[in-house]
Amino acid sequence: MPTRDFYTLSEAAQILEVSQRRLLERLETGEIEGERDPQSGRWKIPKHAADERVSADPSPEGATEESQGQSAEMLRELVGEFGDLHRHVGHLRSRLDRARRTEREEREQLLAELMQEREGHRQERERANRLHEEASRLREELERAKGSWRRLFGAQD
Repeated sequence: MPTRDFYTLSEAAQILEVSQRRLLERLETGEIEGERDPQSGRWKIPKHAADERVSADPSPEGATEESQGQSAEMLRELVGEFGDLHRHVGHLRSRLDRARRTEREEREQLLAELMQEREGHRQERERANRLHEEASRLREELERAKGSWRRLFGAQD
């Protein structure tokens, strides 16, 4: 597997112990060498540029104030990102609740319509049964009436 000669933005930020936002600022001002991939738009930071920065950084004793400032900056950024995520989650929950309410209302409406249709079919079935019974009764009356007319006019069966 070939090794890359560059770091991604997140990798370089971790190596340099700075936030990605701060690293982006440094890349855009040219303070740190890097180039944007024309296809993806992502930054590529040459390994040598990041490694030089790490080796050029002052000793840990002298860097405590700077690292505390960077830590505070990173914390502020994280708190801001957390707030954004929290708002986004709230927005998504609200949309989900609306969708569930809408789905429940539509389901109730469809069930009510189904019940109305069933009741309409039941009434039509009852009407059809009554008409069938009436037709049968009328046929029987007609057959009886035919018999009376036959007897009256002397027809033979």
